[in-house]
Amino acid sequence: MKIGNGETKTYLKLRVGTQFIILRQGESIIGRSQYSTFIIDHPSVSRVHASVTKEGEVFVLRDLESHNGTFLRNRRVGAKGAAIRPGDTVRFGDMEGTIEAADMQRPERRTVEIGAGSSGREDTVTMVVEKNRNR
Repeated sequence: MKIGNGETKTYLKLRVGTQFIILRQGESIIGRSQYSTFIIDHPSVSRVHASVTKEGEVFVLRDLESHNGTFLRNRRVGAKGAAIRPGDTVRFGDMEGTIEAADMQRPERRTVEIGAGSSGREDTVTMVVEKNRNR
């Protein structure tokens, strides 16, 4: 049996009230729309309000032409965006939030080789089992 080790990566967590989202790869859309990645159901939040995109090792917050603005550390963020980091305060319209570190372990991958055993056949079946070690 061959066993690989889990690997830790740092992601960010955006928390607004009791809700949160783990920010990983790609783009996360924040807004009131049911199609948003992170839905904030408040009248001061636009349907498509802001986005967070991972660019290399940096997460960038951008306003998407929202009506009431996107703020990072009490400064308005525009379409060019601004880098976010743990400890930052953010605001979407009237809804305040925080950025936190979210250490996540990648699932441990195990490759199990099963031989044919007593059947005498030389075939081998390889199966990959993923186990999330955070559960």
